[in-house]
Amino acid sequence: MTGNEAFIGRTGLNGIFQTRKKIGGLTASLYFDWNETGNLKELNLQTDSLPLAAYKTQLEPCWKECIELLTSLYGDPQQRGAMTPINSLTNGAFFPSHYWELTKGGAVLLGTAREGSTCQVVVRFSEKKPIVVEIR
Repeated sequence: MTGNEAFIGRTGLNGIFQTRKKIGGLTASLYFDWNETGNLKELNLQTDSLPLAAYKTQLEPCWKECIELLTSLYGDPQQRGAMTPINSLTNGAFFPSHYWELTKGGAVLLGTAREGSTCQVVVRFSEKKPIVVEIR
């Protein structure tokens, strides 16, 4: 297989797998990220992008249900916070509010993201634990 075939095969998976049941009223899709050696390094579950006006009414119920679901699977999070206020969402960024360490390594982050005039809930499963920094 050539590099281009591998690239197409990997990117072709993104967004085609969806949740069978809605989470907090929203459908979510899986997105994959691979390392240089071709191994899966990250898996993201993302809701469909919604207008910013739907942040409180549609995204917040989904975010809350994700907290309940992830807590039932992985126990209490090591870090928990409030849902990032909409006026603090920077374009093109993911803002995690919750963090779970996985017993077999890796971590789960839950938060919200913004892209232009749309936003979404994101659950990120990563092989690496995030680096925690102290803000003074």
